[in-house]
Amino acid sequence: MDKARVLRDLITRRGETVASVAKAARIPLSTVYTMLSRGIGNASVDRVLRVCRVLGITIEELYDLAENKPAAAHSLAADPSAETLRENWDAPKSKSPGRG
Repeated sequence: MDKARVLRDLITRRGETVASVAKAARIPLSTVYTMLSRGIGNASVDRVLRVCRVLGITIEELYDLAENKPAAAHSLAADPSAETLRENWDAPKSKSPGRG
């Protein structure tokens, strides 16, 4: 499944509209429509990240879903504790001794 299709499906499953996602992501509605119709390849990374955040997934999860990997993205998007998991995952990692 392509990434644009994943985004469209997530918008629908979350009961959102393209307009509400665009507004929440603070990007033009026309940009979101273009991303969904032509793919995300020409969109800036910042804008793709914003849409993903609004939909409750990471960009990595978007890629995993598009590649039909059994990543936890489906469960993360529906799980209320997903935010805690993401915060822990995104927290700065301490360096291992002896590694520079």
